[in-house]
Amino acid sequence: MDKTEKLNIINEKLDKCICLFVECYQTVLTQRELLNKTLDDGYLNMSKARSIIGCSSLSILQIPSELEAKVTVDIKTDTSLVKTDDPSVKFEYPETNFDLIIDNNHEKKENSSISMPNWFGVLTPLSLKTSQKSFCRSLNLITSLCESQEKLKNLEQIYKALLMKAIIQRVVKASVTVSDELISSIQHGFCVLVGIGRDDTDKDIDYIVRKLLTIRLFENPEAENSKWNKNVVERDYEILCVSQFTLQSTLKGTKPDFHLAMGGEQSKEFYEKFLEQMKKSYKPEKIKDGKFGAMMQVNIQNDGPVTIILDSKKDQNKNKEQE
Repeated sequence: MDKTEKLNIINEKLDKCICLFVECYQTVLTQRELLNKTLDDGYLNMSKARSIIGCSSLSILQIPSELEAKVTVDIKTDTSLVKTDDPSVKFEYPETNFDLIIDNNHEKKENSSISMPNWFGVLTPLSLKTSQKSFCRSLNLITSLCESQEKLKNLEQIYKALLMKAIIQRVVKASVTVSDELISSIQHGFCVLVGIGRDDTDKDIDYIVRKLLTIRLFENPEAENSKWNKNVVERDYEILCVSQFTLQSTLKGTKPDFHLAMGGEQSKEFYEKFLEQMKKSYKPEKIKDGKFGAMMQVNIQNDGPVTIILDSKKDQNKNKEQE
C-alpha cells in the first residue's frame, strides 16, 4: 500500500468520525430537550396531585421504613463497525450500552407498602399516576442520553488518536535512564515525546520533522525583544526523542486503552524511520534517543516552561483550510 492509499484511508476514517460526531451531538441535544420536557410534565402533574390531595408534603408514616432499589443499570461495552464510502476501509469504535433492569416482583408481594393506595389512599389522583409514568419514562431517556454522551466522548478520543502527536518541550537539559543506566542526555534544545497512531504514514513523519526543525521557540541573542525568533537548527541545539505510545490512549471509564496506538514491530520500524529522517534533516550527532519499548525514566528541566503539542493531520488540515 503506497502513501496515497494510506492517506486516503485515514481521511476516510476522519470524515466518518466527524459525521458520526455531528449526528450524535444532534441526538444528544434532542434527547436532552425531550428529557427536560418529560421531567417538567412529571413535576407539573405531581403538583396537581398534591393540590388535589390537599397536602404540601408526605407524612413519614406513608413512607415504608425500608426502601429497596427497584431499578438497576447494566453497563456493557461492545465494538461497533461502521460502513464507510470505501468498502475496504473499516471504521471501528467502542460503544457503551446502558440497559435498565426493573424489578417488578415487589408488586406481587403481599402487604406491599409502596403501592399508591397505601401511600395516598384508595382515591389516587390520575395526575399522580401520570406523574409516575413521566418519571419512569425519564429513566429510559436518561440511559439513552448516557449512551449518546459516551459515544460522543469515544468519537472525540478516536479522532484525536488518528493523529500522529509530538509534544515539544524546550529544555535546559534532559536525560533518559533505564535501570539506573544513562542512555542519552542533552543540554539546551528540545525533548520530544512522540506518539505514533496505528494509521500514521510517512507524510506524518515529514510534517513532524519539518515542524520540529523550523519552529521558532528560542531567543536571538543578537537582538532585543526576540523571544520567539530562532529555531533549534539556527541555535545549533540538541534534540532528545522519546517514543511514548500513551499519547495515543483513550479512556474507558478510569482505565486507559491503547488500541489506537501503532503496535509492536510496526511501531518500532516507524519510529526508527522517524529518527532516520531527523538525522538526515539535521546533524546526526545532535539527535539523541531513548530506548524503544523500555521502562524509561525521563528527566526534563523545562525552560520557561515552554511546551508545544503537534498533531500532524489536524495541523495539516487546518493549514489547508487557511489556504
